[in-house]
Amino acid sequence: MSQAISQPDAQPDRAPEAHSGRLTTHVLDTVLGGPAVGMHIELYVREVTSDGCANGRWLSLRSVTTNDDGRIDGPLLSGADFKPGCYRLVFDVEGYFRARGIQLPTPADQSYTDLSIRKVPALNR
Repeated sequence: MSQAISQPDAQPDRAPEAHSGRLTTHVLDTVLGGPAVGMHIELYVREVTSDGCANGRWLSLRSVTTNDDGRIDGPLLSGADFKPGCYRLVFDVEGYFRARGIQLPTPADQSYTDLSIRKVPALNR
């Protein structure tokens, strides 16, 4: 099983802005022990509808692959690109383990792992 850690990074030394923060990820391989090098990740945003994010389509924003540290080279989203909304990271767990020669059942128990994130507008204090 791999463990994905994704979080919007706060920028405490700056005043809150409408589009502050950044979205990054760090993937650790808890089966083999170490960073998940070469994990393919897809980033999606949910199309905004009148009910918020509940019924919108998921639109692909980016495809990335983790580096030798299990991270990506730079944020997935930052600044004005990281708008309030609903985001989803989809990790290709099956592809990652098959590329390492790990025997998996067919079909695999867990082909993809997804992590949904909702960024809300910053509060003005």
